[in-house]
Amino acid sequence: MLLPQRTELFLQPQQVLVVGTGQLGVESAKPCAQGLVGDAGFVLQLRQCPAPPMPDVELPLIRSFETRVISEATMEDLDWKLIEEYRQIVGASETTTPLDLLRARGVIKGPAEDPQITVAAIVLFAKIPTQFLPSARVRFLRYEGNEVHPGIDFNVVKDVTLEQPLHRILVDGKQLLANQMREFQQLTKEGVFKRIPEYPEFAWLEALVNAVTHRDYSISGDYIRISMFDDRIEFLSPGKLPSIVTVDNIQHTRFSRNPLIARVLSDFGWVRELNEGVKRIYTDMESFFLEPPVFSEPNGNTVSLVLKNNIAMRSVRKMENLKAISPKEWMKLEPLDQEIVYCIANSGKCTTRMLEKFTNKSRATLVKHLKKLSVENGGPVEEHSSSPQDPTKYFTVK
Repeated sequence: MLLPQRTELFLQPQQVLVVGTGQLGVESAKPCAQGLVGDAGFVLQLRQCPAPPMPDVELPLIRSFETRVISEATMEDLDWKLIEEYRQIVGASETTTPLDLLRARGVIKGPAEDPQITVAAIVLFAKIPTQFLPSARVRFLRYEGNEVHPGIDFNVVKDVTLEQPLHRILVDGKQLLANQMREFQQLTKEGVFKRIPEYPEFAWLEALVNAVTHRDYSISGDYIRISMFDDRIEFLSPGKLPSIVTVDNIQHTRFSRNPLIARVLSDFGWVRELNEGVKRIYTDMESFFLEPPVFSEPNGNTVSLVLKNNIAMRSVRKMENLKAISPKEWMKLEPLDQEIVYCIANSGKCTTRMLEKFTNKSRATLVKHLKKLSVENGGPVEEHSSSPQDPTKYFTVK
């Protein structure tokens, strides 16, 4: 085989094998010894070459911002009543002082005679966290309608800011959001009304917990925002998704930007391990016949989570007695088919006239859709009649 005058073969990221006429040697920072010439007049030359450029990948930080010491903070700035509450929750022994516990958790550094207060200690246990970290707060905005209207059409009907330690933010935030959730009446088969919540509680509470636990506290110009509209809730948290987590793998990948904060909030009973919290947001939304949660990074430095709840989906949540169709099958139905199934399921015995009034569609249109939804065609709707023209005909959900 004929070889060209000079051939280079990359062996390792920083080495290249050179085949050609001349001398054998290894090139490096210093000249190497001369080598031998082969029988065919060719030599092998091994020399160092520049490493190929590394891709622009952000590697996980060894020390996160939560471990940074706030030099101007003193022990008097901490809420010792809350710290004692925490000590009781974790079941620390009587010989373990509150300071010992905080040092064991890593939120206080240094010796006992010269304790150093970290960012984690401030957001978890300071009397006024925003005194040292002005953006360590949560703002809730309730809008009337589905969009933001500025100026004369300004449509904010509730504006609340929470600035306490994280545990108390979560306690008060849970109550605040619960008070804003609408409820709907469902008529059951027993003829009694039952109240159904607008969203599954776990989904919106976990969204709040994740926001305060995993936000980037090094970003000083932004804070957590919760915007509630008639058809959705939006959670915006400063900072991009941490490390290896992406919007595509967030259900199955776990990485905590703030492990110290996450540990303490786990002790308080808020944070769930093994990423089951995010997984359950998906499953709970599905079980309520609502669209899946939508995670995104709208500006590359903010994490957004949207829980949708449009009018059609709110109706579906009332169908506790609907057993013949799964959430996934429901989502595949056309809007009119959803209305038909819902009306029948919530009525017990539903006539064609009732469907005409509920859907505002013609009898001919309804007959076509009812046939498609019939049990005979694999659907959930069952017809009860003695003949096609039976005036007492009615429909039920199997």
